[in-house]
Order: sequence, then C-alpha cells, then structure tokens
Amino acid sequence: MSTASRKLGELLVDQRLLSKDDLEAALAKEASDGIPMARILTEEGLVREEDLLQTVAIRLKLPFVDLDDALLDPDAVARLAVDDARRLLSIPVSIEDDALIVAVPDPFDTERHRDLEQLTKMRVQLALAPKDAITRAIDFVHGPATPALSVVEGGDSVAGM
Repeated sequence: MSTASRKLGELLVDQRLLSKDDLEAALAKEASDGIPMARILTEEGLVREEDLLQTVAIRLKLPFVDLDDALLDPDAVARLAVDDARRLLSIPVSIEDDALIVAVPDPFDTERHRDLEQLTKMRVQLALAPKDAITRAIDFVHGPATPALSVVEGGDSVAGM
C-alpha cells in the first residue's frame, strides 16, 4: 500500500465518495495484488472515474475539464494530430500563457506528457478528464475513428463490399 493511495482514499472518504471499509478493502487488495487502488475503485464501481479524477485534480492542483460542456480552442486542438490524440488519449483544450492545456486521464503518465510536448513543440500543462469524455471530444472534433479495413480472401476489403 502506498502513502499516496491512502491519502487519495482519505480524500475520497472525506468527500463522502467512499466508505472507510471500502477504502481499507481496496488498500488491502492493492497491497496483496499489486493493482493500483484507483483502478480497483473504478473497476469495482466503488467510485466513478469522474469523481476520482476530480479528487486527484484537487490534490495535485490541476484543472479538471468537463469536456461535454467545454469549448475547445480550435488553435489548441490543431496542435495535436488526430492520430496522436487517439494514441495518447489526449485532447488539447486551450492555450494559456504560452502553454498548451491538454486533457488527459492520468496525470502520472510522464511518457505521455513528454510525447505531448515533443509532438506539439509547446510546454504542456495537464488537465484531467475521464477517458470516455476524451474519446467523445476527439470524435466530436475530428469525426469518429474509422476501423481498420479487413482484407478478405481474394484481396477485397470488407469495407469495399
């Protein structure tokens, strides 16, 4: 069990989003199975991903973005190619003080943060948003992802039928 998990869990308890008993059970499972507590809480339906991310945002002093209501800056969105946005599960929201504000589902993924800065050639400030909301925002801005074409025997694509 990590101290960070306990602190996050206690914040969730303080906000009445999680019971003390559920916190202790999740911490025990994290210690025994090695699964991150946040994943345990969301996968077992004990805490909604949105509530968890809002709590993490408060703790880390990061913005939380409600992408279903946010107005995305077209100049910001244009800084990240659609394929990269889908691969990194990230969507630029705005540009503030020469920094690109990018919504991500995991603020601890340092590789994603580095990739975003390299791809956009800007300083990136993270904001948090649920995975599903990020996917919806990418689909809304760029159109739905097109499935890879399957090739059937004879060389014809399934899409071409």
